[in-house]
Amino acid sequence: MKFKVTTFWLNPRSGVVEPVSEGVFMDFPSLEIVRNATMRFVTRDSFPGYSLAIESDDGSVSERWYWHNGEPRLEDA
Repeated sequence: MKFKVTTFWLNPRSGVVEPVSEGVFMDFPSLEIVRNATMRFVTRDSFPGYSLAIESDDGSVSERWYWHNGEPRLEDA
């Protein structure tokens, strides 16, 4: 299935949430693999992640994850 991941950060200078990367659709074997790979990337200390969006190309998946107290939480997309 094809998924697109877009990551966001809170710009400390402007205080505005901005996209870090505008995702492109890529093939992944499963949604779980997309989640695991993305979470490993955005939870590194060197990445000031604010949120991320995961979308499938057929529209069946639309997730938005936010960080609350250092933990990712799924919110309605």
